[in-house]
Amino acid sequence: MEKRILIAEDSREMADSLSAILKMQGYMVDVVWDGVQAMNQIQTSTYDLIIVEETLPRISGKEIIGQLYKVLPDAKSLCIISSPKISMNDNMQISATMTLVKPFKIDEFLFDVKVCFDENRKD
Repeated sequence: MEKRILIAEDSREMADSLSAILKMQGYMVDVVWDGVQAMNQIQTSTYDLIIVEETLPRISGKEIIGQLYKVLPDAKSLCIISSPKISMNDNMQISATMTLVKPFKIDEFLFDVKVCFDENRKD
């Protein structure tokens, strides 16, 4: 069964690039461009991984992750942080499974996606 991923990223170019890369790896991918769309997708569809950009318009990625874990405590998420200047305290407050700071290399991104799925594996 293919893993299903939601990407919530306000840069359409970045979202399209990440989507294409993940599809080439065999994942099913849905893309949204703001926090409200992300919340709607999370409430109406099932995902194996939610990838959110921290600074989404309308509802931030941080807020989405907070809400996600209230509804789906076992959910897996990858939060993409826009600025490497975010303090360690801010980073620790983001309760995502993994965080990734822009700019990042594609191999780092794919590694983090794999780690999220490995943590989700039941042996």
